[in-house]
Amino acid sequence: MLRVVTFLLSAALLACGPIALDGEADTAEQKEASTVEGEAQEFLDAHNEIRAGVGVAPLAYDDGVEASALGWATELAADDCAFEHEDQSDYGENLWWSSYAPTPTEVVEGWASEVEFYDYDTNKCDRGKSCGHYTQVVWADSEVVGCGKGSCSNGAAIWACRYDPPGNWVGEKPY
Repeated sequence: MLRVVTFLLSAALLACGPIALDGEADTAEQKEASTVEGEAQEFLDAHNEIRAGVGVAPLAYDDGVEASALGWATELAADDCAFEHEDQSDYGENLWWSSYAPTPTEVVEGWASEVEFYDYDTNKCDRGKSCGHYTQVVWADSEVVGCGKGSCSNGAAIWACRYDPPGNWVGEKPY
């Protein structure tokens, strides 16, 4: 089956400074990317709150999936803050672009806000609207999530969350 891939572009302002890992001096690569250290639990909690609202089992957080999400977010940031899904990934994926520093909860709630455009009975989005980010967040068969952020040279950032197994299969309802 084909996986439906959608993306959401959210405009805002991000001022993010360089980070140091394990007390080391910052490198150019470290300035362009950061893990969501300290934020993984917030990403997980935000996802699981939305999932609980529709009676879907909670996700677990996976460091390997996070590494994949971080790698892609870093690559996008290094490519002039490109905003596109990775075609060769085995994971489901949600992306968020921001020019300000949103919390993980704000990122997940942004994706979840697409619920207003989703009709469960017909399993379709309203005409001209996106709802695939929402359906991936609540996809019942997805068991784990991992998220990462790439920092762009213009001060913006790209967040990526990846899901395993992926959701958004054509013709299937999320739950």
